[in-house]
Amino acid sequence: DALPTIYVTDGHEYIRYGRMVEIMDKLIKSGKMKPVVAIFVDPRDPDNLRINRRVDEYHCNQDYGKFYANELIKTIETNFPVSENRNDRVIQGTSSGGVNAACFGLYEYNSFAGLSMHSPSHTRIIGMLKKEYNKIERLPLKMFISVGNVSDSRITVRRFKSVLKAKGYEINYKQVNKNHDWDNWRPLIDDALLTFFAVR
Repeated sequence: DALPTIYVTDGHEYIRYGRMVEIMDKLIKSGKMKPVVAIFVDPRDPDNLRINRRVDEYHCNQDYGKFYANELIKTIETNFPVSENRNDRVIQGTSSGGVNAACFGLYEYNSFAGLSMHSPSHTRIIGMLKKEYNKIERLPLKMFISVGNVSDSRITVRRFKSVLKAKGYEINYKQVNKNHDWDNWRPLIDDALLTFFAVR
């Protein structure tokens, strides 16, 4: 069968600090999660890894969304046995990458049905997204949202979540006593994965 996919922004960090590959392997081996193809996208300049382009790319950059829709997804679907159905695709990120997932929900919802956001963080852009989601009809999206209680964007994220809930979106929301870092996000990667890919 064609496999579902999860596209992971800041993919190099999810591998190194989040240990996401190990988490996926464990969940699949235990039978809790369907087999999934993960695409770990590295936002750094390949010619100079000290140059990280994530801020320019993640803050509702519609050209970045078009790169996924018109190039990356097609490349993956041409070369791997994955589903071409949007319902089998998730976009995931931390911090600005979580903001990116929310942006993709608006601008690239034809490409992604699942949005996974660990501590989406940027007050001005989240405020704009809150207004945009509020003024349109509910889109066919399912979401995972998490945030920490300590030195994280808790108030901004909770307000955003409240708007989404009022519109009727299906959301798995987690709030934990952690900071804006991998000690917060790493333990919640399995929660995010099982939101979208759990074996029923």
